[in-house]
Amino acid sequence: MKLKALAYLKLATDEVPTAPLLNPLKEYDFIGDFVEGFAIVKLNDRYGFIDKTYKEVIPSKYDSVGYFLEGLVTVLLKGNLGFVDKTGKEVVEPKYDSVENFHDGLVEAKFNGRQLYVDRQGCEYKGMTKVEALKQIEVVKRRL
Repeated sequence: MKLKALAYLKLATDEVPTAPLLNPLKEYDFIGDFVEGFAIVKLNDRYGFIDKTYKEVIPSKYDSVGYFLEGLVTVLLKGNLGFVDKTGKEVVEPKYDSVENFHDGLVEAKFNGRQLYVDRQGCEYKGMTKVEALKQIEVVKRRL
């Protein structure tokens, strides 16, 4: 059964949409609860996100998605993991075998079985410990 994805379906009772509904008749297979202003949606076995104005901010193109943490969400696309920000930009390309959550601006990831760290801009730090990667980031920041 398809669900009419009207923004008020999942808003708490004391909340109202913050802008006019956009394309209010689009049908989703699933609409999750709003968390941090976004709800997971499923369309044709693909996942994305809508905001409280019903705008689809992350297209329903991912095999799986997590929940937003520190402004980023883990996404799975064709068996690979990456991160998308709240505007829908893939800030860390979905190409990793596994990823942890971001902490201190870095995420531990595996690519082709090798451990590395990735920052919020998608820059990779290979063959380093987390402390070494954080020091490298500080060196780069001082040069700017």
